[in-house]
Amino acid sequence: DGNTVVVGAYGDDDAGSASGAVYVFRTTDGWDTFAEVDKLTASDGSYEDLFGQSVAISGATVVVGASQSRKIPEGYCPSLDCSGAAYLFRTSDDGATYGQMAKLTATDAEGGDSFGWSVAFDSGTVVVGARQDDDAGTSSGSAYVFSFNVCPPGSFSDNGFLDGTGQCTACPASTYQPLSAQSACDPCAAGRFSAEDGAVDCEACPAGRSQPASGQSECNTVCLPGTYAPAGSASCDHCPYNTYSSSPGAAACDPCPDDLKAGLGQSYCSRCLPGEAEHIADDGLSITCSKCQNG
Repeated sequence: DGNTVVVGAYGDDDAGSASGAVYVFRTTDGWDTFAEVDKLTASDGSYEDLFGQSVAISGATVVVGASQSRKIPEGYCPSLDCSGAAYLFRTSDDGATYGQMAKLTATDAEGGDSFGWSVAFDSGTVVVGARQDDDAGTSSGSAYVFSFNVCPPGSFSDNGFLDGTGQCTACPASTYQPLSAQSACDPCAAGRFSAEDGAVDCEACPAGRSQPASGQSECNTVCLPGTYAPAGSASCDHCPYNTYSSSPGAAACDPCPDDLKAGLGQSYCSRCLPGEAEHIADDGLSITCSKCQNG
């Protein structure tokens, strides 16, 4: 997800044989290399839990399946205690560390259900597969859906969930957040802005204006004559040769008439370019341009 990769290692033995673990890796060079930033284990991990059998990541949230997790640490599979679980982890420091937020189990759990065999997460909803659940026959399987009170798009909290008062903080102007359950808002990119709190996206700078910096609430640079900027520009560009813009705030440059020309970044067209002298023929019918001499 983004710059983060999550890898399950259900045979890891930190909490006993095959108790399991999950490793989190991040890249800072465009996926050329990755560095391990955290190792996740269950707070109540025990031998043969198979924690890491399945993993899912979305934004700041990681969900981990442990298809043989026990209600009682010393229980034996496939007893009633060995039905499986899923664990929810969140980061509040941009992926440097993750903390366990919740442990999910089935309300009708039975031994050998393999609850946690598969997991998925999106926008505050967790889906957990139990491939050996017997509701419709031996190993017919089922899926369980869990919902959480998470911050909606355009807002955030320390852990992405509603706080004790049921509130989240709106993203301040100059930032945005298109996803739910997030612990921070992102700054608007150069050439874009958000003028009000709670933005789920940033707007493109209007044509004729630019914003070279990121994290801005307005686009206050008006293009000068001789320059232009399409919508969403980070800077105003010079009009190309033989085009011009005569007024501030141009979205595009106009072509010079056939008998006129213009240098780079000009606000008008003329018979000769800057640095050239105009010579009129003796008969007055033709004009030639020649470069001015130094000095």
